[in-house]
Amino acid sequence: MISFIFWLIILSGTLLVLAYKSVELKIVTIILWSILVAYSISSDAVIIYKSLLWLLFLGLASLNIPEIRRNYISSRILKIYKSILPKISATEKEAINAGNVWWDGELFTGEPNWDVLRKNPRPNLSAEEKAFL
Repeated sequence: MISFIFWLIILSGTLLVLAYKSVELKIVTIILWSILVAYSISSDAVIIYKSLLWLLFLGLASLNIPEIRRNYISSRILKIYKSILPKISATEKEAINAGNVWWDGELFTGEPNWDVLRKNPRPNLSAEEKAFL
């Protein structure tokens, strides 16, 4: 029992650190493989339990193959997500297609790049606009 708790703590701690550091999936797979090899060698767990862990690992390792991940997982999650989302209104479509936010977008980031504003030419009024004023 102590061996199981020890390996559970090792696995949980490793997964937390890897998730916190946003480590790439292939590296996570290699690290999990090494933990599973060490567990399989040193643990006195029943062979069926170890086999189930290896099957689970192989299933998770298959996520490294983009075609499998896209076709069997991502596409199904996307279908569910699309069915949950509300339909976009005409006003929202118009706002999205209207263009960009130019300087306002820079300003509301909290750290505007002032050189962007300085490098833009000064706006000039057309003759019609000047006549109106």
